[in-house]
Amino acid sequence: MLLSIQGSLQMRNIQDIKKEIESSSNYSSFKELIIEEQEVLRVELNDYKELYVYLTLSGEELICSACILSQEEIVEGKIAELHELLLELNMDMPLSAFSKNKDRYVIYGSLISDSKIEHIIEEIEILCFNAVEVIEFLYQKEFLKNDED
Repeated sequence: MLLSIQGSLQMRNIQDIKKEIESSSNYSSFKELIIEEQEVLRVELNDYKELYVYLTLSGEELICSACILSQEEIVEGKIAELHELLLELNMDMPLSAFSKNKDRYVIYGSLISDSKIEHIIEEIEILCFNAVEVIEFLYQKEFLKNDED
């Protein structure tokens, strides 16, 4: 959201987004909001324990991302098949896409940085839902190691 302050423009920042979420009517569904280094907001929802969504601003884009798994969690010999599956799932996963950052697989979505807070909250909720759906699907298809492995 661009705010006109005495003739100059000031861009919305992560602290602004955190305050807006905290003052929204949906705040009760949030367990934790923590600003980490370099303007990253870590969000945890009550309904999605131990799944963190990270919000970052990049110019006019707000990126919401969550780590869904690390490479070490993948069953040996299934990485290439997993990559193919994730590419295919990208079209079936509304408002979310997949990426790999070093050894971590990430699901993400983006909005324009001046999106209404309701849309940002909706993006966070959709991302969490989609992340859980993908993780469960990957377990069902035996791409991920069991705790016993």
